[in-house]
Amino acid sequence: MNGTIGIRRRAATGWSNGDGTAPQTSPRSHGSFLFVPYLPKPRSPASVDRLLDMMLMHVREHLADPALQVGELARRHHVSVSHVYTLFEPIGITPGAYLREQRLLAARAMLSDPRYAWLATPDIAAAVGFLERRTFDRAFRRQYGMTPNSWRRQHCPSGSAPAALGQ
Repeated sequence: MNGTIGIRRRAATGWSNGDGTAPQTSPRSHGSFLFVPYLPKPRSPASVDRLLDMMLMHVREHLADPALQVGELARRHHVSVSHVYTLFEPIGITPGAYLREQRLLAARAMLSDPRYAWLATPDIAAAVGFLERRTFDRAFRRQYGMTPNSWRRQHCPSGSAPAALGQ
């Protein structure tokens, strides 16, 4: 192999003698050039875990942002949407399901906390990133087996729940 085409081929595919043999695993000298076979750099498990941890923390810190969705999560961390799904596979949940679960956990905590008794259910839904109250009600019922208002009546200390604040 001679000329620019040979150099490009060697640079793109690794060192080759032109006979179709597999790339060598050690650098080869060819005149004044040193050719090193292209070996993709594997991602270390630690860097993958770190990126996933950063995404999980980002979700928990930005629950109230209704624009926070899987695409936004990927954009914020400079990866593709499919890579976000790949990162979430080891924990056994999709990114969207994790986001919904965290929002529902935050809403459940607010509904049980007397400090938020003055907030109406739609306000709590908005505070955790649900734009539509019906979507929030359906997701809450599916997750916990009761409506948000029923949860509040059962879990908020008596006398602290609002009487009728748009619930």
